[in-house]
Amino acid sequence: MTLNIHRIDPDNIGDQACSPLRYFRDLRSKVRPVDIQSSIPNADAYLIGGGGMLHGKWMDTLSQVAARGKPCVAWGIGMNTHDTEHFVWPKFLDSFAAVGLRDHGNPWDYVPCPSCLHPAFNVPHSARYPFVIYEHHAAQIPLSVNAPRLQNRQPFSYFENVIRFLSSGRVVVTNTFHGAYWSMLLGRPTVIFRPYSNRFRCFKEVPAFADTDTWRQAVENAEPPSRGYLLECRDLNHIFKELVTPILT
Repeated sequence: MTLNIHRIDPDNIGDQACSPLRYFRDLRSKVRPVDIQSSIPNADAYLIGGGGMLHGKWMDTLSQVAARGKPCVAWGIGMNTHDTEHFVWPKFLDSFAAVGLRDHGNPWDYVPCPSCLHPAFNVPHSARYPFVIYEHHAAQIPLSVNAPRLQNRQPFSYFENVIRFLSSGRVVVTNTFHGAYWSMLLGRPTVIFRPYSNRFRCFKEVPAFADTDTWRQAVENAEPPSRGYLLECRDLNHIFKELVTPILT
């Protein structure tokens, strides 16, 4: 038995969308998901990810899993330490059978969050608003402006609606990792409001950063990501899938 360890929060759409099992049927039939906040059973192998698994006490859990001596694969996970811009890579990753991190420039393989594989990104949408605001449910963006606004407290079934919402802005202002990532996958200029975690510093495509005093200028000057970003992220996930399938199954 292989377990997929990640954060399973039915009301956090980013947590729900980032597991590779969502996008590969052959893996889904052989790998069982388990919430990192629950007791982790013994297994023959472990698939870690996706999401900000390199965070707080979760790293202690992953270190303990790695110490069991079974094959471990990290897929699309990343750093998520608050109130710092710096990265300290955990040593237990050296014992993994394969490591693919969403943090660009990491010492192992660069593998973006597999949510890029969702077919909703294949549908083009035109921008209707100068900007939209996509905010974390636990950290609302304190801007009193007349702009469409949505929180990330949504089930996975709402994914297409979220993508349509992000697409509706010429620019996206956000303070969530997946809000920024999905916006850039859509080719939208992206402004991260008050980046509070090192997870916002790991994108290959660099968004703009802003606070209460600078956000208007950031929205005006924000540049779109490079063409081909979506395809690149998808290709890297397919390549990594071929690498790790023999380990996981």
